[in-house]
This record gives sequence, structure tokens and C-alpha cells, in this order.
Amino acid sequence: MIQILPVESKKNLDHITSPYFEGQDHYFRMEMRDGSSVLGSGDIFIKGHAAYLLALDIEDPTSAYIILTAFLGV
Repeated sequence: MIQILPVESKKNLDHITSPYFEGQDHYFRMEMRDGSSVLGSGDIFIKGHAAYLLALDIEDPTSAYIILTAFLGV
């Protein structure tokens, strides 16, 4: 079963300079897992009623479509 789980982010997002994206409490890191294997992960910024995908790391290229559609909710 594929799951999307929140995890601690160790990424540095200092390259994002827009003042809109200030506030560390709005950042979240999510991992997509199939059992114990990690298929991909992404950094998300949530503010108000909007969510922004800031970074996406795909561990398994054959699962890229599944990962992207799951994170975007398509």
C-alpha cells in the first residue's frame, strides 16, 4: 500500500527569497512510501487555503507519475 507521510525536513530552502514564503511553521516534508521503501519526497509550504510544492525528490524514476499525481492530488 502506498502512503504519504510527514517527516522531518533536513533541507535548506534559503534559495527561496520571496517574503511570502517566510515562516518556518508553514513548511512540511512528506515522503511517499510503498511498504518500507521510499519512492519519493517533497517539501510543501502551506499558507491559508493554498499549498505549494517547493521541492520534489524522486527516488524511483519508474514511479514518477504516481509520486507527482499523489502529491498534487490529481
